[in-house]
Amino acid sequence: MCVICYTNANDISDDDLKKMWDANPDGAGFAYISEGKAHYSKGFLKYDDFLNALPENRTYLMLHFRIATHGLVNACNTHPFDILHPEQITGKTNRLLFHNGIFPVNWVVKKSDSAKYSDTFLLARDILANVKNKNMYDVILADSGSRFALFDASISKNRWYLYGDWQEYKGMNVSNLTFCTYTKWAGHSRFPMGTAGTGRNYAEDDWKDEWYYDDEKSPPLLANSDEVVEGVSDDAEVCYMCKMALDEVDIPFGYCEDCGLENNFNCDQCGDRLTLDYLTRDNTCEKCLTHMYHAEE
Repeated sequence: MCVICYTNANDISDDDLKKMWDANPDGAGFAYISEGKAHYSKGFLKYDDFLNALPENRTYLMLHFRIATHGLVNACNTHPFDILHPEQITGKTNRLLFHNGIFPVNWVVKKSDSAKYSDTFLLARDILANVKNKNMYDVILADSGSRFALFDASISKNRWYLYGDWQEYKGMNVSNLTFCTYTKWAGHSRFPMGTAGTGRNYAEDDWKDEWYYDDEKSPPLLANSDEVVEGVSDDAEVCYMCKMALDEVDIPFGYCEDCGLENNFNCDQCGDRLTLDYLTRDNTCEKCLTHMYHAEE
């Protein structure tokens, strides 16, 4: 269970930084927004290197501490990820991603890449690099069960978008609170039985579906929340684009026919209608992707 922390106007203490690192010791990184760009630095595999690299002013930082679940423990797989250049370790970019959780890699990936790269690296490289608008981010990230912090200058030049269940900790926003109960014992990490990876066990249900900060001195935060469409049943399957109820034909695709025609949601190779899972995979359906993968081999 990794952890993402947004410090807000708080100068995060060395003690809290060390707690987050000790519970998630497989590397760290950070970012901040300035002049319409996300400036980032990552790849810190030693705590002292990370601590020394942090800006003197630690306010309004987005921090990430990794505990590996997929891919190698190396600088490349630490967070954040420059969506268009996920192999980059430091720089400034228009599109940046932090992730806490496990994103299922259910598209075709070479075995060597699956062993080498984390699920988040593959998500950025294979899926999000092709995203063209916020609606498509919402489709992919909102209901994934993970927590994300996203910056995309084409949507907003001074705002982080948060997805998933976030909590407050000393005036900061954190993606979970497992680091609060972490201890070391015989060289292994320990969490209370049955609570590892379930951060909401450690606090009251005081998280919010939407965070928004209108402080001119800081990048405001906004997490996506589902829109309520008047006249649509809570049980109805709705189009991810227009939020209107779907008929039986459209339900397997996740969007209505009108939105599909308007946005050309068809496979670029064969012309078949795409499901939501394949909208951002180079606009190519599962059948054509599989054929292309075997052709490369």
